[in-house]
Amino acid sequence: MKSKKQLTNLEMWNIISKQYIGTKEIQIIGCLGRSSSQKLRRDIEFELKDWLLPKNQVPTESVLKKLNIDAKKIYTKARMERELK
Repeated sequence: MKSKKQLTNLEMWNIISKQYIGTKEIQIIGCLGRSSSQKLRRDIEFELKDWLLPKNQVPTESVLKKLNIDAKKIYTKARMERELK
């Protein structure tokens, strides 16, 4: 089994700053497998079935809520990382 690389806050911010994300990005930010991330994406698509969404992508905000990730905290830590470099 391959170990997963720990993301820096700056890398995480680059992903979550997009308006829509797909299965691959959900896998990365949630440290999930492929089938778990696809299930999460489909669950969100079902909840937002009345919305017009890009193919195989969901709003990043919805993913962050489901995964209980605080975007403001990530942004603050990413800024501090950028200043240290």
